[in-house]
Amino acid sequence: MTAPVHVAALGQQLKTELAALLDPSDAALVAAWWHAWREIAPELTDTLEELMDRARTGRVPPSRLTRSRRLAAALAQARERLGEILAEYGDDVVLLLPEALAATLQGTRAMVAAQLPGPDRAEGGDDPGAGLTEVYDQLDAIVTRARENITARHLALPAAVELAMRAELIRGIAVGENPRAVAQRIIQRTGTAFNGGLPRARTIARTEMLDAHREAQRRWMQANRHVVDGWVWEASLDSLCCRACLAMHGTRFTVDDPPPEDHHNGRCIALPVTRTWAELGHPGVQDTGPAMRTGEEWLNDQNPETRRRILGPRIAGAYDAGRIRWADLARWRENPGWRRSIEPTPLRDLLTMEGDP
Repeated sequence: MTAPVHVAALGQQLKTELAALLDPSDAALVAAWWHAWREIAPELTDTLEELMDRARTGRVPPSRLTRSRRLAAALAQARERLGEILAEYGDDVVLLLPEALAATLQGTRAMVAAQLPGPDRAEGGDDPGAGLTEVYDQLDAIVTRARENITARHLALPAAVELAMRAELIRGIAVGENPRAVAQRIIQRTGTAFNGGLPRARTIARTEMLDAHREAQRRWMQANRHVVDGWVWEASLDSLCCRACLAMHGTRFTVDDPPPEDHHNGRCIALPVTRTWAELGHPGVQDTGPAMRTGEEWLNDQNPETRRRILGPRIAGAYDAGRIRWADLARWRENPGWRRSIEPTPLRDLLTMEGDP
């Protein structure tokens, strides 16, 4: 038994609500990041031009850049400023977590209640899920864990960005006829390295928020295992969906399985599925339907262009020809220091499977 269509629609509503919560904080982060680079870039540019003006051999050796106190100070300023920005962003995200987790519990409860006949409904009551157990008292522990994870991962980010910036600066610098033009090109590459930390910061926050949401769901479903029989993996069925998440869409799990362990920045959620109405004390009552489609059923209804865009041309061709099984499209990956995650099976591995007898 998979999740009913109307429950899948409630899951999509919850997903949209959770994603929108971070939008204002993300906008503030982008603005702060941009202003930080505007503050840092002029000092880096002046430092490079000064070093180039002093060069007599046509080249600034890496050792001179490494020894430059002015350059070291500029990079330290960048690292410190990023640390401040990330601390503020992390605090904003953590402040949103209680609201996000409350929405999770309310949304999960609504998905379960929508599947129940319940004595209350049979007697004209408004709340078929009135007897469900709540776990609001467990949310503080989930928030604390998410805060620790966000802080730890954000703390490591400024140093990584500084290292990437330093690598760009130290790459061989030919002075040539126009040191300032060369310096500008280097600064552009360094700015790319600096800004590379922005999507990583957002990914950390969104992934941790979703993982906190999933943990709240897991605890709620386990507390209500007398009603909830398991959950179904729901991906976002659109052009951005990766083939791994699509392969998992519609897969059934038990209440003891951790909710969707998708990749960073993933958008998958768990749809709780109740026990049959007969098991809940209502024999002879037809279970709620119709059921949602699996990822494979959804893809088979798409046009060839959409299938190729999601699977990739070679994989789509092999799958259509029956040389690759649907279950082969995704695999689990162990990530030390984090958790396991689903990922697309690499093309080379799929082609190897294709060649197996």
